[in-house]
Amino acid sequence: MKKLSKAQPVAIVIFYDQEGNILVQDRSEKTDALYKFGFFGGKIKDFESPKQAIVREIKEELNIDLENFSFWQKTNYQVLDPGPFYGLKFIKSVFLAPLTPEILAAQVFEGKKVVLKLPEALSDQGFSYHNKDLLEQLQSLIINKSK
Repeated sequence: MKKLSKAQPVAIVIFYDQEGNILVQDRSEKTDALYKFGFFGGKIKDFESPKQAIVREIKEELNIDLENFSFWQKTNYQVLDPGPFYGLKFIKSVFLAPLTPEILAAQVFEGKKVVLKLPEALSDQGFSYHNKDLLEQLQSLIINKSK
């Protein structure tokens, strides 16, 4: 795999509910997948904003017109896990969206959809360290909202 000299911008969305259920993509059958689980989303094209990219990606991956979502955070990270993506840098725009019946019923066109429960999902070895960190932050957010 070609190493990028600059960071690749990506946009992801985490679908979740107040009970701590999250929707993830099971990518275990994808040949270049480093981890079993990931979030829905992908690369931001040169002409797109992160918001435009996540709307396009969700249309491609779930055939849903994503409307009810909000920007959560932007993070920079470098893949440090051994494998073909080692050393790659990413700028990740992270959005949050409610886990609705429409989302749960959607057909997935890339991978399989899996509903996991926090905090149990944090012990799963199928997530990258960076995504586990996002899930820990989300769990704290959910706990603080419920107080």
